[in-house]
Amino acid sequence: MTDRPWFERPAVEKAGTTFFLVFFAALVLPDAVSALVSAPSWWHVAKATACVVLVAYAGTAFVRAWFLGGSAQSTRLIPSLDPAEVPRADVETAVASAPSRVMAVKALRETHPGLGLREASLLVDAARRPPTDGP
Repeated sequence: MTDRPWFERPAVEKAGTTFFLVFFAALVLPDAVSALVSAPSWWHVAKATACVVLVAYAGTAFVRAWFLGGSAQSTRLIPSLDPAEVPRADVETAVASAPSRVMAVKALRETHPGLGLREASLLVDAARRPPTDGP
């Protein structure tokens, strides 16, 4: 089905961040704040501050997971691809289907994710250059 580990799947990320946010915002933070109000001390200040920071972190992780597409895909490293391994037909298809050089490079890198920007641009430039005649 997918080659990603279970903990990098979007559903797991969404459930984990939701649980983390609800746990800290609904259970831990009110207890820390009430302890701070009832008996102010440096320990209660530190505990309440840590809880507020964790709730803020959980909130940003929640928004990232639910509304910004998650972070599991951005943490994966894609192995680099040697430009010699890219078929000439793929380069020509990207050049033919794109109206500009930038769009051709983007299309080629979408087809071959491990290809670097410089390598993709060199391949596209080589494909767009007219063949030279002569010896």
